[in-house]
Amino acid sequence: MTFKESVTLEIKSFHIQNDCCKRAFLSAVVKSYGTVEIEKNSRYLKITTGDLQVAEKVAFLVKQLYLSEVEIEKSKVKGGVKSGEDVYFVKLPQGLTLDVLTECGLMQADGDSFSSFVRGISPELVKNTCCAKAYLKGLFLTAGSIYVPQTTEGSHGGYHVEFQVADEKEAEDIKALLERFGLNFKVAQRGVNNIVYAKDKDVLLSFLATLSLTDAALELKKIIADRELNNSINRGVICEAANLDKTFEAAAKQILTIQKIEEESGLDSLGAPLKEVALSRLNNPTASMSELAELIGISKSCLAHRLRKIMKIGEDD
Repeated sequence: MTFKESVTLEIKSFHIQNDCCKRAFLSAVVKSYGTVEIEKNSRYLKITTGDLQVAEKVAFLVKQLYLSEVEIEKSKVKGGVKSGEDVYFVKLPQGLTLDVLTECGLMQADGDSFSSFVRGISPELVKNTCCAKAYLKGLFLTAGSIYVPQTTEGSHGGYHVEFQVADEKEAEDIKALLERFGLNFKVAQRGVNNIVYAKDKDVLLSFLATLSLTDAALELKKIIADRELNNSINRGVICEAANLDKTFEAAAKQILTIQKIEEESGLDSLGAPLKEVALSRLNNPTASMSELAELIGISKSCLAHRLRKIMKIGEDD
């Protein structure tokens, strides 16, 4: 399994709890894979994908949001390099099509008819942090790619994550959305497409941690450590790398717990001291305990005590 396949598998298995986040995720998928087609004077939305799990997730989210069963049709690709491969379709009837496109911020409606498509990403759709992350998950699943060198030769270079979209406005909106989480991506053109990309291993690591893709983040951390250790085998470097692994693994668990609390009861439920720690950890996913304590202005032991309280609250929820 490639690194990209492990990331997409983790996204597909991710449970989306809030309806607003389900719409954000669905919006990203439909924007990449959806087309509005006409049949017998009726317009319907068709989502086309070569991944059965993606088709099933779309159908599942539609059922949860709109209490409507939709069927998944299967066909074969005819012609081209993918000739003979399976392809799946999720078709929504006209009434449901209008609801999905408007509520997912993809189209404006005039009464019971379509008006115009929305360029870029609807600000209302991703105004909440949880929805912004859900949108990025759906976007990566349908328009994203990530490459991580699997060899231990060399300690730098070769890391790459990108989103490929046709609309220039959407590319700029994706860049701005990533910047909300302190992730520095660039925009470039490749043929007729717009690429939003990053090549810094720390940005890749923060990107995975921000989206709560813990397994992928830990795997990348190990790959980075292995490559760096290959070039420097002195005892000090080995100890430091081991400590970094432990630090990041602990931070990843803390972030997942904080995000769980945020989604289920909100961070305000923690009280001011714990909320301050929770927000600081979310905003500094790779910071060590010492660095985090210094940022907040408390002792390391006080920070550890507050984090233990947060973890306990998350376990009890």
